[in-house]
Amino acid sequence: MRIFLKTILICSLCLIPLSVSAEVRLFKGSLEVVKTSGGACSDQKNVYEIFLIIGDDGVDTPFFGYLGGNTVTVAQLKGSALDGTLTLRYPYSDPERAEGNTIKFEIKGPVLNGELRDRHLEATVKECNFDLARIKLVQSEDNFAATEIYQRLSLEYEAQLTRSKAMAITRTAATPEAVRLFEKALELADKLYSSQPARLYPYLTSLANAYMRTGQHQEFINLYKARINSINDEAVRNIFDHYQIRSLNQTGRAALGRGEYQAALDNFSQALQIDYKNKDSIAATMSALVRSGRHDEAITFLEKTELRLDSEPDRKDVREAIALVQYQKAKKEEKDGLALDALRDLRKAISLDPGTSYYLIALARWLHKTGQYSEADTVLKRGIELFKDDEPSSKDLIEAREKLRLTEIILAKIRRAGF
Repeated sequence: MRIFLKTILICSLCLIPLSVSAEVRLFKGSLEVVKTSGGACSDQKNVYEIFLIIGDDGVDTPFFGYLGGNTVTVAQLKGSALDGTLTLRYPYSDPERAEGNTIKFEIKGPVLNGELRDRHLEATVKECNFDLARIKLVQSEDNFAATEIYQRLSLEYEAQLTRSKAMAITRTAATPEAVRLFEKALELADKLYSSQPARLYPYLTSLANAYMRTGQHQEFINLYKARINSINDEAVRNIFDHYQIRSLNQTGRAALGRGEYQAALDNFSQALQIDYKNKDSIAATMSALVRSGRHDEAITFLEKTELRLDSEPDRKDVREAIALVQYQKAKKEEKDGLALDALRDLRKAISLDPGTSYYLIALARWLHKTGQYSEADTVLKRGIELFKDDEPSSKDLIEAREKLRLTEIILAKIRRAGF
């Protein structure tokens, strides 16, 4: 008998109707664990409250029902006679996990005394089986409770089995069929655990994982919006927040690729509301603003972001991003013939990110274009001295200075010729 590690309560639920002719018998009692197996059985040799519910819906066998309880995993029960050997099947798609379990009762009036035997598990398996347990049950005359518990246990079994089938599919590949089963499992679990949101977490995380693996980001966004307020477990919330940021960034990037800049920015903004430090969301927001020509807005956004960050390395990264935007803005201004504005913004980029030699090379070229060769050469000369210990940057600066010198020689000859 596999067990849950957290106690649950019986809840009211949307009942699955039984056939009119169905006879349902309810037995209540206890299960005393004698022997366990598996690697997750610490302190599990206890006495558990359980229910045995028998109906006449069995097709192949006269006795069909469920064995379960508030803290034990539900099992489907079948057999030819109540005082014979009944088989138990747990809600797993894998026969190795589901089958090989039996229960045998001795009937004494309204009392059932029984012995449960589960398939033995090796210690390396991270589950817990009750290899041997003693059961004592007494029949209840509460017909309403019998019907309700039958419906609850059958629905619980179906929900867990559906989730198990979906998980079996995802072991080899994430497919739309697995997603459909996870959605169905959550739908069934919702009927069971509407007042117990914690019991829904395994179903929610399974479906969330499936959406992410199949790239159904909008479906996950919808799931997040519908469920996040009901999730109180920090670990589960962290998973959902992480997936939501990924989904919003992915959806935003797709919109950006279509040129839908505001839609992209709306998605990135939502991601930043969850985690204002998320580097992907920060970079994506900057990219969307720059690509839409809103350089000043990008700079303002990054400046505000820098003020909110605690880590100096993170702030340095943002300053370098601001420098890049200043450079992009300067390039646009230079192209539009606004030479002085371009030089001003390029100098801002250099002051924010003095460790990027390319900005110095760009500044020298633009100074030269405005007829300021001496100033351009000075910029490169100082750069070479500044980056003397950085071989790649130093090499680029030396080559740029030499090209600038040769260009100036040619231009000087042209000017002397009167052209």
